[in-house]
Amino acid sequence: WQALKQPSLPDAVPVYYTPKEVAVLLRVSTHTIYAWIRAGTLPAIQIGQNVRFPRYRIAKEVVEARCGHTSKYTRLPHES
Repeated sequence: WQALKQPSLPDAVPVYYTPKEVAVLLRVSTHTIYAWIRAGTLPAIQIGQNVRFPRYRIAKEVVEARCGHTSKYTRLPHES
């Protein structure tokens, strides 16, 4: 029965990242993160007054960028 249970994520792994966390992950400034949001190159959601980034979406963007694939989100604002 235990083998059939879905593995749970550790509590330390957030479902959503803050702009500051994404900036650290991508090694850019938070100013750059907000510029990418305004330009529509980085997907974000609004939760109340806070901007958040779904973990799966950030992971997908990083993988695509590392593999050389581009989507409308992985292009930088000056590449649009």
